[in-house]
Amino acid sequence: MQPEAGASGFQFVFAGLPEGVEYYVEAGALRSRHFNLRVVDLPTVKQISVTYHYPPWTAFAERLRRAWGGTSELSREPRLTLQY
Repeated sequence: MQPEAGASGFQFVFAGLPEGVEYYVEAGALRSRHFNLRVVDLPTVKQISVTYHYPPWTAFAERLRRAWGGTSELSREPRLTLQY
């Protein structure tokens, strides 16, 4: 546990916890109550569909792209509809 920069408290980073943990803080003869941290999976998007709606002046047809990822070249001012 390290002193918190610019404050009167302390901080500790629990990194890479595979499961929940119960903890308490002890200093000399004093002990805090017990606290519980619950570990959850980060949300992810497994699939995404993008529909490109181009402005009329481009003369491009509407286009649907599934499993979209990375970058995409777009003409100026397209409107996108995302479904996930």
